[in-house]
Amino acid sequence: MSLTGENSFQNGSTATLGSKGTKIVRLNVGGTKFVTTEATLLSCGSSFFSSLLSGFPSLKDEDGAYFIDRDGACFAPILSFLRTGQLIVPPHVPRDAVLREADFFSIDIPKQETDQIVRT
Repeated sequence: MSLTGENSFQNGSTATLGSKGTKIVRLNVGGTKFVTTEATLLSCGSSFFSSLLSGFPSLKDEDGAYFIDRDGACFAPILSFLRTGQLIVPPHVPRDAVLREADFFSIDIPKQETDQIVRT
């Protein structure tokens, strides 16, 4: 897959998109695949992802995506929070499990967000 003529995912888990140098990052969280940008993952400041993307030794799956041995269903609302600033937790995902995962990833979810979690 080529992205605007830049790098492809075949040789790693990041690729450059466009002229601004925004990197696309591929993640495999507990077997669930996610694609996002480096900017999204770094939007919360110092976290698990700032270490991961700064070259901290990490596992990669057979497709070159960063492999994180955590619950993908619980990670999806966290990634959405990083994208939008609003924590939306599906009814089938336990709220406390999502908050534990946010803690694992060192992502600070403001108290007002945890008190007003939107159930979809």
